[in-house]
Amino acid sequence: MNYNEIETFIFDFGGVLYEIDTEITIKKLCSLSSNEFIREKGIYQDYSNYKLFNDFECGKISTNFFLENLKKDFSLNISNDELFSIWNETLIGLYPDAISTVRKFKKCGKIFLFSNTSEIHYTKFYPECIDLFEEFEECFFSFKIGLRKPDPASFKFIIEKHKLNPSKTLFIDDYIKNIEGAKSVGLRVYHVNSHTSLSDLLHSVESDTQANNT
Repeated sequence: MNYNEIETFIFDFGGVLYEIDTEITIKKLCSLSSNEFIREKGIYQDYSNYKLFNDFECGKISTNFFLENLKKDFSLNISNDELFSIWNETLIGLYPDAISTVRKFKKCGKIFLFSNTSEIHYTKFYPECIDLFEEFEECFFSFKIGLRKPDPASFKFIIEKHKLNPSKTLFIDDYIKNIEGAKSVGLRVYHVNSHTSLSDLLHSVESDTQANNT
């Protein structure tokens, strides 16, 4: 791919700019369950298949409804405050170079952020990430716009709002299903994983940009 053709970058948040570990929360919930099967076998290892969680990330249900039903699903005898705290244990923290990296991408095109997230997580990470979020032209959070990745409609929402050219827009995510959703609407994509890092992408983008300017 010739990155010099890219005019816009859309960044995922968790797993790309901010470290998360969903298994921490799930394992802890299972360990606290009054259901022996759940304690031993666990449930919902993949958030993407958990309807309650997906509905919460789309803003379709309230925080209280989510917590009460989460307790039922996991057979938990704990308070909402305790559960709120455990749910946030998924959030580790901003990657040390996140802001500086985003600023470098900003020199190469417009930048946006698109995160699948819930009101609970947003309340926790937003104060510590204000400096990062201010770098973007706009930040899209699923629970606020009522759409989440990998739904093609979520990508179309951003494309249409900012009149983006999909073929000149690069979507960056660490989750393959989201990558596939973005490709389905014509976006260019970059999959962050153990073999392809955000730093690798930045190096390629800067190299192509410099080559074009010489």
